[in-house]
Amino acid sequence: MVIKIALFEDDYLTYQLYTASKTKRAKNNRIKSWLMITGAFFIFALLFKQTNNLFLTYYFVILAVLCLCFYPFYQRYYYKRQYKKYVLDNNANSFGKEIIIELDNDYIQTKVAGSESKMSTSGIVQVNEIGSHYFIKLNNNASLIIPKRLMDERSFSLELSEIVKKNNIPLNQELNWKWK
Repeated sequence: MVIKIALFEDDYLTYQLYTASKTKRAKNNRIKSWLMITGAFFIFALLFKQTNNLFLTYYFVILAVLCLCFYPFYQRYYYKRQYKKYVLDNNANSFGKEIIIELDNDYIQTKVAGSESKMSTSGIVQVNEIGSHYFIKLNNNASLIIPKRLMDERSFSLELSEIVKKNNIPLNQELNWKWK
């Protein structure tokens, strides 16, 4: 099966956000920063309570509660903005360029602007499917980003499932995944 796609900023951003949401280190860093900031506000509240400064005590308690409730929303926005900058800095030259992907039971071949790559399907480490994309992780730490909007999804899905079954590749389907 041969498909022709073009990737844009949103495709690369979705891939980066999905990868970050599945990386243990990124998850731990997000939780750690949320708890540290909230904890710091509570500690300041306790310090000001000991000095009998009720105004600053209440001020920091309110900040801590607000941080506990709303910091995850700010953090999502912040990370998305940072990944968007990263994508623009590193992938802007690739936006809109036609990519030809040929899937066969034995190999995957990609052609991009004069360069060509051919890899055995045994080199596929994992296939991730979300509502809008397929992410095919290869053993060289690269990934193929395949947006569903640009192809006949049913035939592609059948071809990919044959490859997955034949090579015993893990398939993760998270069709309701959203950046959180």
